[in-house]
Amino acid sequence: MRWIKRIIIWICISLCIQIGILYYVDKDLFKQDTQIKSVKVDEKHYTKETNMNISIHNEAKKIRISYDGKYVSYYINNNLKVVNTYNGEVQNIKFDKDTSVSYYRWVPNQNRILIGEKKLEQMSSRFKLTYYDAEKHIKNQITHLGWSDKEAQMQDIQIATLINVIYVKISNNKYSNIYKVDISGEISDFKVKSQLVGKIAVSNKSDIFIYEDLSNMKLSKIENNIEYQIKDLKKLKLLGLDDDDNVYLLQVNNGKVDKVFYTHIHNYMKMTEVNILKECNVGDIYFYDNDKIYINYTKEHEVEEIKTGERIKYSGKFLDIYDKGILILDNHKLVKRLF
Repeated sequence: MRWIKRIIIWICISLCIQIGILYYVDKDLFKQDTQIKSVKVDEKHYTKETNMNISIHNEAKKIRISYDGKYVSYYINNNLKVVNTYNGEVQNIKFDKDTSVSYYRWVPNQNRILIGEKKLEQMSSRFKLTYYDAEKHIKNQITHLGWSDKEAQMQDIQIATLINVIYVKISNNKYSNIYKVDISGEISDFKVKSQLVGKIAVSNKSDIFIYEDLSNMKLSKIENNIEYQIKDLKKLKLLGLDDDDNVYLLQVNNGKVDKVFYTHIHNYMKMTEVNILKECNVGDIYFYDNDKIYINYTKEHEVEEIKTGERIKYSGKFLDIYDKGILILDNHKLVKRLF
């Protein structure tokens, strides 16, 4: 009878752990704020928003801004700092010894950060995914992802918010691993045919994963666990996937983007061109909010949204984009410029 009791006890413990993970992921990580408040719009408030008085150290790296512009984050001295741009409050996110931030990003439409932590252990490294809530000042671990060599880095985190799935890419110069985190808190090693994966993108409303197969120079799609090669990548690079499941591609010649195309994921033989005024570097084109395409013309100090033609001038160094404008660094100070 004792062994039966032990089995029952371990089953209960397992169920409690699984229910706890499910509750956390469903209620906290993917939670959307649903409370509606009536706010009087003050135009002066938005004007003042452009004039932050936040200085930043020369050694600050990975400077990014939350979707609404309330928070700016950066990495320095093994700390991830989060600055409230309205009141100047600084939050310090510290990490364990021998642990560094390999990659992080803000969650769309939430003031929360997903963080890829890398810990060195002898001749290898171990990765885990953590989560920081800037409003609540809370950091939680989501899961350990796996082991790799010392050179590997987490290079991307893609979030399908409507179906509550996260994809994580860890890679070195020879091979890549893709991990999938679903709503149940289950972590799976997501299989792709390519040994080396480039840029990745996911559908926000269906289980579709798009990636650059750098081993075969093909654009590939995985849908319902079946992989298809859909485009040759000799002159094309993946930009992103919008909410209507249109795939955006960059045509690159001599290291410069000269054309932008999009094609539907289920009708990829038809390509539609999106006009751009002039060539730009691959690193100067941004796909924001699964819809907008921005080009940063560094010489002209100008950012253009190519679908609408909307432009904004700036001085200093361009850093990031958020819903209402851009973040720049000017004379060691962070400045927000509104569209």
